[in-house]
Amino acid sequence: MIKPRDIVPFYFPSSVLFVDDNADYLANLALALDPDLACRLHSNPLVSLATLNQSPPASALVDRYCSLFQFQERPQPGQRLMEFDLERVLREVYNPGRFDLVTVLVIDYAMPGLDGLEYCRHVRDPAVKKILLTGKADEKIAVQAFNQGLIDRFLPKQSPDLVMRLTQDIRALQQAYFRDLCQPLANVLALASHPFLRDEAFSGWFGGLCRQLGVIEHYVHADPAGLLLLDDGANAQLLVVLSEQDLVAQHDEAFDLGAPPQVLEALRQGSGLLYRHACRQFPMVDDNWYAALYPAEAFHGRDLYYYALIPQPAGVSPGTIRSYRRYLERLDCAG
Repeated sequence: MIKPRDIVPFYFPSSVLFVDDNADYLANLALALDPDLACRLHSNPLVSLATLNQSPPASALVDRYCSLFQFQERPQPGQRLMEFDLERVLREVYNPGRFDLVTVLVIDYAMPGLDGLEYCRHVRDPAVKKILLTGKADEKIAVQAFNQGLIDRFLPKQSPDLVMRLTQDIRALQQAYFRDLCQPLANVLALASHPFLRDEAFSGWFGGLCRQLGVIEHYVHADPAGLLLLDDGANAQLLVVLSEQDLVAQHDEAFDLGAPPQVLEALRQGSGLLYRHACRQFPMVDDNWYAALYPAEAFHGRDLYYYALIPQPAGVSPGTIRSYRRYLERLDCAG
């Protein structure tokens, strides 16, 4: 199971749906929240529920990278083999509608015609996280709904620290949404090619790196192992993360292909690693080898890793990626 400190295989900003029959209250609440949140406001619960239920469920996103492998022979009862296409995960960055995904619902309990709990019961996608806003008389009902698993949080509307608590809960539930979504893929990657995803020391360092670079979305990268990082302007960098065994394999392959001594020495010392996608000329000659060699640093976590940041990674076309900054600007104009 993915722990809160683990790195999920992919994450991008998503939308929060606010539903309250009091449009003025919604507008004032949205203005007080973090401006980096993508907020969608609806004062008509029936209309918003119909719109939400028309959106593809989270399982549709999973289906794009995950499929059942077809056995040639009949499998044993209960036996399933999953097949993951990591290139499809990476291509999600080119999906212009990814930020439209509603991961958290914030809804008022007391609404005429359809109260907040009835609304939650009719949400088709069970993956959507739900926060119920309550009055003083509604808290007992909210506790029961929470214990039944119908909602994930409840907050009193009159709480003096409502905005702070709501912001914290939304951020936490957005992370939880992706942890649930990525569970099958994360289990496979952590045991095989990407063990750093579940290394608590490395994930803590990665969180600091994201804050330093302004990274707001990331996607698992297969070859070489690592993560594609994007900031709110869709500027991309590739964080390559190799195990000690991976770096030895790079050295041995480079030796067999006749790499220069300086390149081999950097690989032996762990002061450099190869990103050969930066060089499209084969066979490799000296200049190509040096162009493909990037400065690397060691990280001692549960295991030993070597990492490098690759600016402008191959295969990524920034002009064709919809940035979150532009998405928020369009939301502001539409609102």
